[in-house]
Amino acid sequence: MPPTDHTAGVRDVQPQHAIAARTPNVRPWLALLSMMFGLFMVLMDVTIVNVALNEIQTRLQTDLTTVSWVLNAYNLGFAVLLVTMGRLADLFGRKRMFLFGMIMFSLGSLLCGLAPNIGFLIAARALQSIGAAAINPISLAIITHIFPPQIRGRAIGIWGAAIGAAAAAGPLLGGILVEMLNWRWIFFVNLPFCVAGIIMVLLFVPESRDQEASKRVDIPGVVVLTASLFCLVLAIIQGSEWGLTSLPILGLLIAFAVGLIAFVLIEKRQAEPIVRFSLFKIRSFAITNVNMFLANLAAQGAFLLLVLFYTKALGFDPMHAALFTIGLPLTELIAASLSNTLGRLIGPARTAALGMALISIGMLLLLLLPSNPTAFEAVWHAAVIGAGVGLAFSSFSNLSLMDVPPTQLGMGSGIYNTFMQVGATMGVTILISLFTLQSHVNIAQAQQQVNTAIQAESRLPQSSRTEIVQLVNEQTTHGDQTVITNWQLDTKALAQKQTSSEAKAAIDAAQQTITQTFKDALVSAFKNVWVIASIIGLVNVALILLNRSGKKVLR
Repeated sequence: MPPTDHTAGVRDVQPQHAIAARTPNVRPWLALLSMMFGLFMVLMDVTIVNVALNEIQTRLQTDLTTVSWVLNAYNLGFAVLLVTMGRLADLFGRKRMFLFGMIMFSLGSLLCGLAPNIGFLIAARALQSIGAAAINPISLAIITHIFPPQIRGRAIGIWGAAIGAAAAAGPLLGGILVEMLNWRWIFFVNLPFCVAGIIMVLLFVPESRDQEASKRVDIPGVVVLTASLFCLVLAIIQGSEWGLTSLPILGLLIAFAVGLIAFVLIEKRQAEPIVRFSLFKIRSFAITNVNMFLANLAAQGAFLLLVLFYTKALGFDPMHAALFTIGLPLTELIAASLSNTLGRLIGPARTAALGMALISIGMLLLLLLPSNPTAFEAVWHAAVIGAGVGLAFSSFSNLSLMDVPPTQLGMGSGIYNTFMQVGATMGVTILISLFTLQSHVNIAQAQQQVNTAIQAESRLPQSSRTEIVQLVNEQTTHGDQTVITNWQLDTKALAQKQTSSEAKAAIDAAQQTITQTFKDALVSAFKNVWVIASIIGLVNVALILLNRSGKKVLR
């Protein structure tokens, strides 16, 4: 599941003089709609590229490692700059910085679509990420500022529900655009929405900032924090490829730790720090950031694995895989829109705990999916996870910012979104790595099982048995997906050489057995990882309920 940022029923924490100072004639619902254009495209761009990577690799004539940086460059810049952009918005104006983000994201999207080579595309994705890092955290601060308390929860619930569907819609829209047009249109599609959003933000979003702060930027803090987060996120992204205990990864983690210590020392001496550590003394803020981190650690990697499950293990094309997961964004929309009402009845913490429990239950239900699920089976299993995401993530933003001072909303939102994005990045990396390790073990066992069964097949001539075993061994060296998708072609070619009908029937039976054996091996690897993700979710349920400040019922 893609990274989302919802709020359900944020209670009013702003002093009366701050509320009175707001623009009296602001049209908040139009302002909300204005920002949703950019927000939707930013979050959708996290996942829309996934389905186009193969075509990008082919068209730009590059390798898999290099093309993966089309994803990594965006995720890296996005995660690293969230805190900085949130604080700059507090200092220089939230509307101004939001517009800056929209312009940068639009320019990056245009350049991505026009990219003549892979290096240019990666650089343009990095430019996109700068805009995304501004748009995501600032939007929450603006909405919290412009909506009066009696309708704020409903407004952010609607906003959160809409953008929560963006990441899940990415693979579906990406599959359609790639199939009907080409990969460049997954970037060009952003442009009309961004232009409309820029015009509407200019017209309907009021300016706001921290009136108590000067416009002095904490340059040392910005540099050290950015460098430290860069080292951390790069280590997470490259950990599976370079090895978690390799010198480059250990060096990056040490650099992050040293940088973090230096950052704390620098910030304690700054009059206007980029991060006020007093925020972490607010129990609701501190605990909920951990909750959000764990939620994304479990959910985002598991959602990506769900898409891979349908394409990699079951052999569906990306569009059908996305359609099979359509239940997730649909129920997320419904649950997020209802989370504010539920939060008023039982409290946001219990609502979040219920949501995380549903996410964990949904992942465990995936264990019951057959190897050839019907569309109904696939959709309703994903729908349970979606309902949990809608309830939990909507409540997390409420719990995170409910006690944050209004002058520090940008800073608080930036920190919150950083925990969210780092959790998502770690979740994808860790769960994919665990899946890869488990699948290699399972496929090796399947290979041994298949070879033993083939050698024992008396209906086949010895030469055919030897040839089939050789084919199995060759296929498994090319990766697990190759085993499943290409095996039938090889066995048909082998069957045509046979003169005996019994031998041909034996080869056909062997083909079905081999395909099913390797498919079962992959399915087992997916299910083992879903169990791990489910356990993380259940641990998070317990931590959520420790947040005593979140047990109050919203009014």
